[in-house]
Amino acid sequence: MNRLIICLLLAMCFPAQSFAGKYDEGIRLLEAKSYVKAAAAFEAAAKEGDPGAERQLGFMYYRGLGFKQDNAKAVAQFEQAGTHGDLESQVNLGSMYENGLSVPQSDAKSAYWYRLAAEQGHRQSQFRFGEICYLGAGIPRDQAEATKWWDLAMRTEDDSTQRMGTMLQSVMNKIPAETWDEGHRRASEWLAARPGAK
Repeated sequence: MNRLIICLLLAMCFPAQSFAGKYDEGIRLLEAKSYVKAAAAFEAAAKEGDPGAERQLGFMYYRGLGFKQDNAKAVAQFEQAGTHGDLESQVNLGSMYENGLSVPQSDAKSAYWYRLAAEQGHRQSQFRFGEICYLGAGIPRDQAEATKWWDLAMRTEDDSTQRMGTMLQSVMNKIPAETWDEGHRRASEWLAARPGAK
């Protein structure tokens, strides 16, 4: 009797193991090109709240793998995954709405999804959301907020940082020093609120 109670308690405490297994099974089946079975595994994991499985279902609908190709269902799956914190879905949705790919073009929705990805520390989304703030594309224009996101995006020294800096050079010269100072202050506050963020 004690053994049964312990097993039930473990199952209640560690439900993620079940959907992780279903997600992994879906990946194996997808790689084996067993699309209908992969879709079933991802659907089971998605019902248990796995945002990675929701994203995979979105790609399968988008590509017509295991389902009839359906952009509306693909976008619905990406949005569900993005709402549940899936970074890849958030970035993809930002780009899709920005460029009108399989969805009506929407600056406001693009800004929404890029911001969610930027908040998770995705450097390219931080850079892009900074551009959106600077231009006021779908949101009110805010140069200090733009400099905050650019500051965060350029904190790591590598080739992409140099490219970002080169792209921003002409814009940087137009922004007043006090605006840059405000942006740096906001970036520092953002980092202080997220221990471990770069």
